[in-house]
Amino acid sequence: MPPTCGELAAAAQVAHVDATSVLTALMCCLPTTGTRRRGPQFVIGRGRVLEPQGGCMGVEQALTVAVPSCGCPTEESP
Repeated sequence: MPPTCGELAAAAQVAHVDATSVLTALMCCLPTTGTRRRGPQFVIGRGRVLEPQGGCMGVEQALTVAVPSCGCPTEESP
C-alpha cells in the first residue's frame, strides 16, 4: 500500500529540515575554524536528499576543506 499524500508531505518536510540543519551547522561552525587571511578554507558543494531505501532516507552534503600544507615528501634517489 503506497503512502498517503500526508505521509509523503511529512517525509519531505523532515528531509528538508535535515538538509537545512546540516547546511546551517556548516555555515555556523566552519567560518570560525581558520585564521588564514586569504578567505574561506572551505567550499560547500551540492547537497541532495538520498532516495528512500527500506523506509529510510538521508541527506548528502558535499564539502571541500583546505588543510594546512606541510610540504610534499621528497623521493629518495635509488
